[in-house]
Amino acid sequence: MIRVNEEFMDWDEGMSFEVLLRRLGYTIKNPPILVRVNNHLVKKSERQGFSIPDGAVIEIKTILRGG
Repeated sequence: MIRVNEEFMDWDEGMSFEVLLRRLGYTIKNPPILVRVNNHLVKKSERQGFSIPDGAVIEIKTILRGG
């Protein structure tokens, strides 16, 4: 079990951010987001190989772009 933005979700062994973001309904390949796992910032360049641990507390914030 993991917690994402204060909501509990099921966790699978070897869960990746790609799987997590799909479960959360993100439809674009690389959405502009800020990600923290257990209060540690996970850079965009680190996300592809990052395996989300069981019990993780994850915070995902969408970065708004404007003009």
